Amino acid sequence: MDLIINNKASITTINVPETSECVVIVDDLLVNPESLLDFAQNTAYFHKEGACGTFYPGKRDLMPNFYVAAIEKFVNESIKPIFKTFSSIQLSKSFMSLTTLEPTDLQIQQKMPHVDTGLNDEFASVHYLCGKEHGGTSIYKYLPENKVQFFNNDVAIIKSMIEQVEKHKDEHSGYITGTTSLFEPVIKIEAKVNRLVFYKGNLLHSANLDNPLSYCKDKRKGRLTIASFYKGFD
Repeated sequence: MDLIINNKASITTINVPETSECVVIVDDLLVNPESLLDFAQNTAYFHKEGACGTFYPGKRDLMPNFYVAAIEKFVNESIKPIFKTFSSIQLSKSFMSLTTLEPTDLQIQQKMPHVDTGLNDEFASVHYLCGKEHGGTSIYKYLPENKVQFFNNDVAIIKSMIEQVEKHKDEHSGYITGTTSLFEPVIKIEAKVNRLVFYKGNLLHSANLDNPLSYCKDKRKGRLTIASFYKGFD
C-alpha cells in the first residue's frame, strides 16, 4: 500500500504558552487518507485495551512500514526545520488507535493529562481519521506548579499530580475535558479528518473526549487516530 503525501498540505504552528515550544498542525496531510481507513477496517488487528503497555484507553495495532516510512520522510522534510536543533527525527512507533473505554472504567492516570516522556528530544503526533465530533487534543497547565512542560527531574511533581487527582476525584471522575482546580487547557486543537498534530512529548496533554461517540467500539463510527512517537537527533 502506498501513501501519497499531499505536497500542498497546510502547515501551521501554535506557540505553547509559558514555554519556548510550539505545536505543529498539518491539514490535508495525505492525498489518499481513505487508504488508512481501509487498513483500519479490513487489515488492522486491534489488540485488547492495555496490550500496548501504555495507559491509552482503547485498542491499538502497530502500523506497518508503509506508514512509518512515509510519515518519517514528511516529518524530516517539512516539520524538522521548525525545530532547528535537530539534524534528523526518527519515528520509532506508530499505533492505529481506537478509543473504547467508558469513563467509569478508567484508571486514575487516564482521568488526567499526561506526558509521554521527560526528555526534550522526543515528540509525538496524532493523525486524525475522524472528525471534530470526536474531540481533538489539548495542551494543559498543571495549576499548582504552573507547569506545562515536564522533564526527568520533575518526577516528584508528577507523582504529586497523580495524588492530587486522587484527592479531587469528584472533579476527575472520567475523561478530562476542560478546566478543573488542578488543570487548565492552554491550547485546544479540534479533530479533523487527515489532520496531523505534532508536539513535544513532554508537554502535558490529553485527548478531548466529551462525546460518548468517542469511545464507541465500532471502527466505522469511533474515534480512530494514529499515534506516533519520535526521537530527535543532533
